[in-house]
Amino acid sequence: MKKIIPMLLASSVVGLSGCGGGTTETTTGGGGSSGGTVAGLDMPVTLSVVTAKETTMSGRQVAALNVNYAAVIAALTDLSSDYTTDPQNKWVHDRALEPLDEVNNILCYIGQTGAEKLVNKTYIALIDAASCERSGGGGGGQNQSSGGGKTVQMEKWTVQSTRADNSSPQIVRIWAPSGGDGGSNRPPTEIRAEITITEGVTSANPFGKFVLNFQGVTTSAWTSPMGGFTVPAGTAAEKGTLKTVATSDGKIGFTMYQESMDGGKRQVSVVAATDQSSGVAFTGGKEFQFDKTANGGAGANVAVEKAFAVAFDASHVLVKRDVTPVSNLSLISNETEGADSTNPAACLDRTKFNRNVWRYNLYNVGTGARLALNSGFPFRWDSNSDGSIDSFGYVSYWGVWSEKTPPGGWNGTSITKESFGSTAAPQTYTVTETAGKLIRRDKATILLTDLDGQTFNYSKCDMNGCSGQFIVEYDNNGSVTSKDVNGNDTTVAVSGGGFYETLQRTWNPNSPPTDTALQNGPVLIVTDPSVQGSSPFLGMYSEGLGGPVNYNGGDPMQNDHVTFYKETFITGADTGFDANGQIKLDCYTRCLMPNINDSQYVDMSWPSTAYYPDAQSVATPAAQYAFDKNTLALTVAAVGGNTSHADVGKVVKLATGVPSTQQGQSQWGIASDSMVVGGATMSKVYDSWNQPTTYRWETGHNSWNKMIGVKESASSVAVSFDKPISFSYKHLTANDANGDPKFNNKTFLLNYGGSGDLWGIPWVDASGNSGNPGPNSEMRPAFALKDGILMGPTGTEYAVKGIDMELNPKSATGLCGSLALNQPAEPLPTAVTGTPSNTTGVAPTPDSQAPAAIGGIVQ
Repeated sequence: MKKIIPMLLASSVVGLSGCGGGTTETTTGGGGSSGGTVAGLDMPVTLSVVTAKETTMSGRQVAALNVNYAAVIAALTDLSSDYTTDPQNKWVHDRALEPLDEVNNILCYIGQTGAEKLVNKTYIALIDAASCERSGGGGGGQNQSSGGGKTVQMEKWTVQSTRADNSSPQIVRIWAPSGGDGGSNRPPTEIRAEITITEGVTSANPFGKFVLNFQGVTTSAWTSPMGGFTVPAGTAAEKGTLKTVATSDGKIGFTMYQESMDGGKRQVSVVAATDQSSGVAFTGGKEFQFDKTANGGAGANVAVEKAFAVAFDASHVLVKRDVTPVSNLSLISNETEGADSTNPAACLDRTKFNRNVWRYNLYNVGTGARLALNSGFPFRWDSNSDGSIDSFGYVSYWGVWSEKTPPGGWNGTSITKESFGSTAAPQTYTVTETAGKLIRRDKATILLTDLDGQTFNYSKCDMNGCSGQFIVEYDNNGSVTSKDVNGNDTTVAVSGGGFYETLQRTWNPNSPPTDTALQNGPVLIVTDPSVQGSSPFLGMYSEGLGGPVNYNGGDPMQNDHVTFYKETFITGADTGFDANGQIKLDCYTRCLMPNINDSQYVDMSWPSTAYYPDAQSVATPAAQYAFDKNTLALTVAAVGGNTSHADVGKVVKLATGVPSTQQGQSQWGIASDSMVVGGATMSKVYDSWNQPTTYRWETGHNSWNKMIGVKESASSVAVSFDKPISFSYKHLTANDANGDPKFNNKTFLLNYGGSGDLWGIPWVDASGNSGNPGPNSEMRPAFALKDGILMGPTGTEYAVKGIDMELNPKSATGLCGSLALNQPAEPLPTAVTGTPSNTTGVAPTPDSQAPAAIGGIVQ
């Protein structure tokens, strides 16, 4: 989990919309000298350089959907509906403003503490780190199946918010958890921060007035695995100062300086008019990025130093990018658009943007109400069985997160639901942790005629082994995308009508994979079974479709489409169990044995010794199993039709003693092939792969190989959490917020897990280095959805609205004649100007052990 200080060196998306951190509220002083009501001072959630002048988009695309058009428009324009009133957080982004990423990540985290509403309190805040992450690693690039490995994770912070009286500054001190693990290239640290707020956010001063000093202090001695040097405990591994400034001519602004022990640094100076109609900004620093050409082609982290200059007025933005080194910023004076022929400043439009949307909500089309899901609840528990509550956590559809983990596993652990403000008796639950997980897969299809331009990952293997991994594109219209000699995307003509290998993928140890063009150009994969050496069955992977995708060219009933799967994992609260509380499953290929031992677990041969021999006919499954509603365990019911086999009744899991450090299959766990509910109609063994609904069992040491849930302690009834809503979505140019036709008619598997949590849109490198990471890589969602379009499962449509988005200014070449780049009135900082007073010692004892704020919501 990223922490605020380690994040300072990580490239992420910049937040640039200037807005406050909520309305100022009052609380009764619990330690202030006034002894009366003391008002809290709020901070900005983000600090802006260029505010958006965009008019809110209101597109409504309901054609061809089975809904009442007039009713939908009425619901989505109702001034009191959630759809209308939910705010949209917008900020302007350009690569010249990237050093401001860290500023806004810090403010996002602090905004979740609720410090302005909890004045004169010392309390615990649980911080939802993922909601502050605006980058390609935030889940969009992962397995999009709703049965995948998403988790809810919180960080436990201790916060002390004090203000003596309404004429005094507010002081907020933070003690945050470890920011490193000691096993990477960063020492383990604990974050210490101190904020002095002298003026809250107002319309006249949207930045307010504050000074934030922070440090990442090493918690123990650490030896670098790279250089062999040792860092003593208590060392300030990273430190910085973020503060607002006021200039002599009445303008407002802010500066930040941050540095780390490895030589990285960030420098920011922003000065603007109070209404942010005009201003200037200098930003720069040094960071370490992976260069695949360094170290003789083996790749290495190299230092990259760059700086940027910005000037803007009411209609345009002038930016100068990639100034090297940072000291060269001091040479800039009255520079206009195009004045520097070597590195000319670029002109951008301040009113016309391309959208990149990071978070969406879904809304009921009949009422405009935000779609709410019962996804989980916070809890407290006694981690060391000493009779005292000492740990907190969160349980949800995705499992359990907690600041501490039971040494013997979660199974049987008692937890108490946090019910803030309730006088009712506390509800207790028992955690259940199974040895494996049953995943249901519902088949969906896409016709080949709708696949043009869709890409897949493909491992080219046969009985003689594997010859590499490739990017495969299906083409209907005579061209596919490959790369030229410089690694840039290029269009290549092909004969059309098939799957083409377009790029070869190479996996790098410390960076994203590299895609390179094939030596002789794109290659058609022959799928006609009548051609010798053909590959009629293609097993591929699609990020956009959530996982495995199959094409069966050898079956005339299936060779006009590809098949993909929507996955959910099964709990005791699901339907489908028989009168005995079981789901009976037949398995024909790769059927797992019980009590898988060490040698079986790592056996990568084919067939592996961890599996029973495959079935020879549909009349007799290789193995039959029973999945139990109460235990969530999969047990053997028969082997080869023999119900008296020695394995009958045994649980399919790892044997006791199989080490978690074991290599081989244990890296990801081990899984069965597709299983079907007993009695499914099939003509051959491999039909089990193509049934409308199949099941897969997986087991292993990883958290995603297990099922973790809770039961009510009194009744033993399993708690039912809402599953993410999973549905196929065909993207159309008319639905694209930017009118981009690139993904027109392409289908994606989307999932919605609650407020702001829509995932499934793939990520691309907006810098043009797709598949070939470089120093200017910019990972972004592949497309943005227009507000008001409808989507959802068959028969149920929802309206979508972007709630967290960046706006990329469009080019306005030649129109910045009235702008010039000059030094900001507040010089670019070169050093930290303060140290938090809480860098030493332990965190104070909170007023209550219950969290007072969770994910920014004061309890």
